[in-house]
Parts: sequence; structure tokens; C-alpha cells
Amino acid sequence: WRPLLIQELLCMRTWDVDAHPKWLAMEAEGRFQIRPSQHLIAKHLLNNPGAVTQLNMGEGKTRVILPMLSIAWADGGNMVRLNFLAQLLDEAHSHLHSLLTDSVLNVRLFRQPFHRDVAVNAVNIAAMRTSLAYCQSVGGLLLVAPEHRLSLQLKRDELWGTDPVACAASDDLVSVPCIDIMDENDVLLHHRFQLVYSCGTQEPLPSLQARATAVQALLITASALADQPGSVLTKPGVSAWVDAVDPMRQPGSFCSLRVIPGNALEGAAGPICSALAQALVDHPPLYELRWLHGHPLKERLAACMVDLSRSVEALVGAVDWADGLAEGQQEMLLALRGLLAGGQLLHCLQKRHRVEYGIRRHAPGPLCKRLAVPFRAADMPSERAEFAQPDVALLLTTLSYYQDGLSVEELRQAFEQLKRMGVNAQHDVYRQWLQASGRHTNPGQVPAPDSIRKVDTSNAAQMATLHRCFSHNMLAINCWLNACVFPAETKQFPQRLSCSAWHLADNPRIIGFSGTSDNHRLLPLQVHQSDPNVPALRATDGHMMALLLSNPTCLRLPEDLGPTWQGALAMAATNNM
Repeated sequence: WRPLLIQELLCMRTWDVDAHPKWLAMEAEGRFQIRPSQHLIAKHLLNNPGAVTQLNMGEGKTRVILPMLSIAWADGGNMVRLNFLAQLLDEAHSHLHSLLTDSVLNVRLFRQPFHRDVAVNAVNIAAMRTSLAYCQSVGGLLLVAPEHRLSLQLKRDELWGTDPVACAASDDLVSVPCIDIMDENDVLLHHRFQLVYSCGTQEPLPSLQARATAVQALLITASALADQPGSVLTKPGVSAWVDAVDPMRQPGSFCSLRVIPGNALEGAAGPICSALAQALVDHPPLYELRWLHGHPLKERLAACMVDLSRSVEALVGAVDWADGLAEGQQEMLLALRGLLAGGQLLHCLQKRHRVEYGIRRHAPGPLCKRLAVPFRAADMPSERAEFAQPDVALLLTTLSYYQDGLSVEELRQAFEQLKRMGVNAQHDVYRQWLQASGRHTNPGQVPAPDSIRKVDTSNAAQMATLHRCFSHNMLAINCWLNACVFPAETKQFPQRLSCSAWHLADNPRIIGFSGTSDNHRLLPLQVHQSDPNVPALRATDGHMMALLLSNPTCLRLPEDLGPTWQGALAMAATNNM
């Protein structure tokens, strides 16, 4: 604590009070002192339009430097636009209001949220333009999220072909000259950030049945392969995590397989895909793939699933491909080829459930999606983001329900779909469910009905028994997904409009700062990483590296404590973590 105390005592004002009297008032109102490093960053950004700089977390980027820049530029002649992440917009507004508005500075804050449902007409455009002009004249600050800006631009593009008058009017809002200040520019200007407007009438996903069957067959095969001791998925060099020995795992459920990215996986990707393809043709897990068993071309079909270096005609044979396989079989084979040879299966198995993807449950209205969506953090689904690649969406959705299980209502819907089948199909499918689950009973528990004719979905007690037996049954989940989710949720739009971070940076008067500079080489060309030539500030990454290296302890989970989660809990308790 002594070095920190000495640092505070040596803190002196390094800027001219006469040149920036508002900064002095802000210091008095906020009861803090602007540090020399904060003044250096602010001065550097004031003199270098288009620059973004790096400063460690906790050094006052949002609390001090951003208000300094804002009141320095908001002089009645400039429109100052503050760009925040949507999740931080309310908190930033509250802080700036207490520091700048509810003070002698009396800086007015404006917010102009925009989304696709806003009606763009002459009255609304005039109201928004008047609000922006008033904000500029009184030296106010406009607080926006990137979604608001990009949505306005996409709305203009959408109106270009349908309402030229409204499109021309919206140009005045999109092209308002302003100074943009980016808070956390490493996220706001990330190369993967996009906003998409879907256009046209929804259409069914092509070859949906073949895609869904391929996904479900591969996951069932991967789970069975991971349960086999000594398989390619369980070897130490493969770097795979399998919770196959969990005593709480229900029969017929997924084994919670997750492969770990790294050099080991890159070396084992080929053998893993080959083993899955061979197991698939030798023992097809689903009725729809029964044609693979004993097929005279099954070796060539397995090679086609894992080899992208040659065309399917060259691998299977042009004549056999055209005449030996039906159209549905060709679609199934191409879907399996994309999942295995295209790397989509291993890509999805690397993601962490409920951390990087999952189901957005209990969301209101149109935000309630039964497909998997990206997660921002643990148990924090993105509000509006979706997976654009349809096969990835199918894979992650199936994985999510395999690991979450079905609710009682979802299982009731699955049984209702099952009862709509023919009599023989009902008995065959339900028998497969029973065989997979092993009727899953413990002493003293009521077993599941041995026939579909004995199932009564209106009986709450029986539904509780069925839920205990089949909530994680992969075949029951597949039935529900194929009948209730995928046909409605996977429809595609024929066209779409998109904007990216490059549209956010389309302004010569833009600056920003963040705590990291990892993606500075991928920033839009309008901005560039530029840090002040001060040793204390240029050592930001080195300071964080020193903190990491100061605690180099590495703990390894013991392998004799059963499931991974039990080992992690035991280690945390033992080491007081």
C-alpha cells in the first residue's frame, strides 16, 4: 500500500486551469483529481483524430477521461456523440448525469434510441432532427448504442427501394456531422460485430430433414464412441472432456462431450472424424440412415464424409452418385460431409454450453427463441443475436436440449406428436425410447409404461414419471425437435441487409479507448492504434503480464474423483478457492 500512497501524494495538476475551467469544476463536483496519466491520454486524443488508445481497467477511462473529452468538445458548435455498449448505456447515463448534469456544469444529456419498428416519416424525422440540433446548440451530449446507429442506417437502406422520400429524409439523420467517442472500442469496433435486417418472406430451410438427421446421428454416434474405453475420443492426446462416468447421468442421454481446442485437437481431428464416419456406416443409429448399413459403397461413402480434397463424384463415382443414390440419400451424405469434413461438428463441440451458447428461456414475446443463441457470459444469453449458419444453429440447438433436457410441457408435446403417427410406428418408436432409457427406475419408483397405449398425457402423475425417464432421452428430444422446433424456427429469409463496425467508424472525427489492444490490426481503416509515447502508459500489457506471472500456480484436476464437476468442487474446497 505504500507505493500507492506515495503515488497519490505525488499526483499534481499538469494542465492549465485557464484553458480548461470546466475540468476544474468537474474535479470539484466529482471530488477527485485528474491524474497526469489521464490528462496525457485526453490531450493525446484531443490532438489526434482517428486515434484509439489503451489504458488498464480502473484507470478512469469512462469515469474521468470520457467526461473530460466530452465537455472539452461540447461547446455549442460540435455535436458530441458518446458510443457505449447497449449493456452499459443506462449505467453510463446515470454516471454522466450525476457528474455533468446534476452539477454547476449543467451539461444536458440526450438519448435517441432507434430500432426497426420506428416509423420513418416526415413528422418523426423532423422531430429527431430538431432534437439533434437543440442538443448541439446547448452543448449537450448524445448517448447512443451501436445498434441504434446501425439500425438507422439499415432502415434508410431498406427504404431506398420502397419509399425514396423517407429514405432521402433519413439521410439527414445518418449524415449528421459529429465527433464520435468510443468507450471500449475493442468491442464496439470488433470485426465480428454485425447488425442484420432480414428482408422478404420466410422460406423453409432447404433439406431440413436431411440436415437435422445428420446432426442427430453424429451426436448419438459421438456419445456412444465417447462411452467406449480406449476410443479415439478418450485418449489423453485428444484433449477431450467426457463426463461419461457421471452417476447421475440417465441412460440414453448425451455424455456431455466437449473437445478442447489446441494443437492436440488439430492433430486428432482427422482420426476423430474418420472414426465417427466409420461407426456411422457400420451401425447407423437412426432409422432414416438404415440404408447405410450393408451398402455396397459404404467404404467410399465413409471416405466422402471426411475428405474435402476431392469431389463427391470422384470419391463415390460419377455413375454411382447419379444412379446409385436417391436424392434424399445424396442430401444426407452431403450434410454429413459438411459436418465432418467441413469441421462444423468439432467447431460446435468446442463451445461451452450456457457460457457460449444455449437456449434463451423465459424471454418475452418475439425474443423467445427455441433455437440456441450466442451467450455473452455464463447464463447471459444475447438479447437479439442468433447463429447465422443454419447447420451450426441445428447442432448447437440439439446439443443444448441434450444437456438441458425437455420440460414437462415439451415432453408432452413430443408424446402428442408420437401419437399422431401410425399405430405400428408408434409402437416401434416408443420401444426404441424404452430400450435407450432402460426404463430408468430406482427401487421404489414407478416404471415408465411398457406400451404407448398406456400413456395418458393428461395424467400429471404419469407425466412426472415419463419426465423422469425421458427428459434427457436423445431419441425423445429428436422427435420433439423435428416436429415442434425445427420446421418453425429454422425458416430463412431470402435476402438481408447488414452493417458492421466499419459503418460505426465512418467518421474522420472519431476517437476511442479500451483496456486491451488485441485486435488493433483488425480495426477499421478510419481508426488506428496510437498510444502516447510515455513509458508508464506504453507498459500496459507488460503490467498485466507481470500480474499473471506473479502467480504461476497451475492445478490439475485429479482423475480418480469421478465426474469432472466433482473433481473441480473438491479442488476448490481443498485449496480454499
